[in-house]
Formats: sequence, C-alpha cells, structure tokens
Amino acid sequence: MKFGYMGAFHVSNQNYFSNNTHLIFRLNNGVPNLLTLDLNPYSLQQRTRYEALYAQEQWTLGRLTLQGALRFEHAWSYFPEQQIGPVKFLPVPVVFPEQAGVVGYNDITPRMGAAYDVFGNGKTSLKINVGKYLEAATNHNTYSASNPTARLVGSSSQLTAPPAVTRTWTDANANFVPDCDLLNPVAQDLRTGGGISAAALSNNNFGKPIFTNTYDPAILQGWASVRATGRSACRSSNS
Repeated sequence: MKFGYMGAFHVSNQNYFSNNTHLIFRLNNGVPNLLTLDLNPYSLQQRTRYEALYAQEQWTLGRLTLQGALRFEHAWSYFPEQQIGPVKFLPVPVVFPEQAGVVGYNDITPRMGAAYDVFGNGKTSLKINVGKYLEAATNHNTYSASNPTARLVGSSSQLTAPPAVTRTWTDANANFVPDCDLLNPVAQDLRTGGGISAAALSNNNFGKPIFTNTYDPAILQGWASVRATGRSACRSSNS
C-alpha cells in the first residue's frame, strides 16, 4: 500500500496601466465621437491552493495485475487586500479587505486499472484504466472570477470582462479635448459657450464600489459536482 500527498499554491499579480488622461478616443474619418474611460492603474491579485491525499495498491494474480487508488482533494482560493484609486475617475480610493473566492471544493475520486500479460513473457499486455479527473485548481475560471476588483464597472480585467464605460461626444470646437466635467455622469451641452456636447455616461456605477455581478455562494463550495463540471452561475447588474 502506498500513500502520498500533493499540493500547490498559485500566485497571480496582474497590473493594469493607462495613459495619463485615462481615456481612449474613437474617431470616425478623423472626427472624435466616443470616449472610453478607465480606472487604471491598479493591481489584480489572486491566490489559489489545493491539497490532495491518496492511497493506492496493486495486486498480481498470474498474468493479471490489478491497481486501485483513492484520492481526496481540497481546493480553495482567496484575494489579498486590494485597492483601486485614487485616480482621475475615482478620486477617493476603494479598498477591498482580504476575502475568499472559492471557499472550498472537496472531492473523493477513485482510479482503477488492469493489465493482462497476453503471452506471459512481459512483452505484450492489454491495459485498461478508469478514473475521474478534475478541473485543475489554478488562478482562472471560478477560482478567480469573484475577485472584487475584477467585477467593478470599468475594470480592465479579462477575468469577467465587464462592459467598457463610454460616452459619446461631439467635439464642436474641434480641439480634440473633451473639455467638460467628465466626473459628472449626466449629459452636458456646452456648445453655446464654444465647448462640446457629451452624452450621459454609459453606466452610472462607474467609479463606485458596486459590482457588475454577484455569485451564488453555493457554486463557491461543495463536494464533487461543482468542481468536476466547472459550472458557474452569477447574476449581473447593470444601470
């Protein structure tokens, strides 16, 4: 009988940057018509761990060799303390204390195998293996998707890819400068004073500690079915 242990600790620190205006301009035939706003720079941090214990045994009966094993796995993730801001569109920084991602997935998986020495000389054998193999516990998918900084409106994270925050505008004075109050989310028309016209912000939750979606706690913990299938479920919120 053999016993063993396996474990891993995955660390991910992703840094997002921007230009000094925190704006991306879209132009049509050289005429600007859309602004995309961001909350960069900030750091997206995540940690995933797993541990496994296993036992295996092998039996030989003549030309037939049988193998059996049982493996217990526990996997979880968390996010260290993170901060966004202060930046142009988030003057007051938002700090998220350390919090759990996947609270814990537990699995017991069997593995079995058989090998038959066809001619009894050890040169030709027929082998069969049956087992259950789980999605790897790493910094991706459900393990990372509930990261709070990845779920803010205007986040640049590719984990959940929240919609970009934009506002259309008319550069009436043709100076390529959105010279209005971009911190004001409502529509502004300053053309009578020689300024520009800017539509309302595409999402009024931009720059606020409000998440684009929430996760059902049931999918962030449990036995076997959740992790084995890699399913996820969340509820989106937009305004």
